[in-house]
Amino acid sequence: MLRKFKSSVFLLLILASSSSVYGQSFTPNPQQIEQFKNMSRAEQEGLARQMGIDLSAIGSPGSNTVQVQQESRVERDVDANSVAQRLAEQSASQSKTAKLKPFGYELFTSSSASFAPSANIPVPADYLMGPGDSIRVQLFGKESAQFELQVSNEGLIQVPNLGPMSAVGLSYSELKQQLTERYNEQVIGVTPTISMGELRTIQVYIVGEAYQPGAYVVSALSSITNALFASGGVNEVGSLRHIELKRGGKTISEFDLYDLLVFGRTTQDIRLQQGDVIFIPIVKKISQYRWQCSSPCHL
Repeated sequence: MLRKFKSSVFLLLILASSSSVYGQSFTPNPQQIEQFKNMSRAEQEGLARQMGIDLSAIGSPGSNTVQVQQESRVERDVDANSVAQRLAEQSASQSKTAKLKPFGYELFTSSSASFAPSANIPVPADYLMGPGDSIRVQLFGKESAQFELQVSNEGLIQVPNLGPMSAVGLSYSELKQQLTERYNEQVIGVTPTISMGELRTIQVYIVGEAYQPGAYVVSALSSITNALFASGGVNEVGSLRHIELKRGGKTISEFDLYDLLVFGRTTQDIRLQQGDVIFIPIVKKISQYRWQCSSPCHL
């Protein structure tokens, strides 16, 4: 009876140990069997307690080691399945997150030439004249003539029969008004018609996280977005929401491209001037939206 008891305990301990540690069957060698047989009852009970096995249940009627092993195995299988399911859900969630694309960067995948300011658009009345700009003058009445006047590097235009006139620093509408008044005062019987001629180009600098940072020559009608397209746009680590416009060493404006993309606002898309610097900082925070967007995205 004692030998049967020892054998039962030994087999039960081996099965429990192999199931919990390796998850598969284990066959003891003769040396291990002999070591277990030489243990005292107290040592066997201590070993059983360490393995979480109740020895009193082994010798009770109706109990058998196979049933204990099967119940233990079923319980562990359930736990493993639960863990596997949680890992699968977590992996799927991470996979979806990894596939989310930052919102707005695809705007710059189009050709930059298509976003260049058109040469045929009306010149705004507040456009500031500068060296390289030109105006067209047509005279009607007593005298008929047509000529084009270009602003010199000194900021002057040479008007036939009227002499030099300062143009730099004046807006387009102010220059038209002053030139018309001079004709009315100094030339009798002549009505002038004044329009914009060729526009000058300006050099601006795009630095920071642009695809192609550097100096760019753009039209004087160009805004921040026009310059961004000329440089290839913002790279993956650049911020679309905190683009800085620097003029004379000072930040004069901060442009949020989402105002244009989401709300259609262009109030911060300022027209550039000679020597302006556009600085694109590194993005600091990214938020994920899945319910409020037509498609999941990073903001």
